[in-house]
Amino acid sequence: MFETWFFAHRVAVLLMTGAWPDEDTDHENLNKSDNSWENIRNASRTQNRANTPLRVDNTSGFKGVVRNGKKWRAQTMIGGARRYLGLFETAEQASLAYQKAAAELFGEFSRV
Repeated sequence: MFETWFFAHRVAVLLMTGAWPDEDTDHENLNKSDNSWENIRNASRTQNRANTPLRVDNTSGFKGVVRNGKKWRAQTMIGGARRYLGLFETAEQASLAYQKAAAELFGEFSRV
């Protein structure tokens, strides 16, 4: 006999809708232990990744911003492909470019 594991948030979608989720299941408030119906939603992989906090290894202090020589590069990922948003003099300027693009591309899933 073998064991099969399921994530609780995906089981919650099954119980509430009667269907297994076709895509990813996203925790809107980022709390992975909060599987309340108000906190989980279906999302594409790109949307799910857009709704993530600042990575712990981030050195710029801004999501979507990395050092590029003496300038700062704004970038995002869409469908596994990196999207270049421009080079800027300051990390803050690059962050504003990322925030604008994220709002347009990811809508309610955008987290900056």
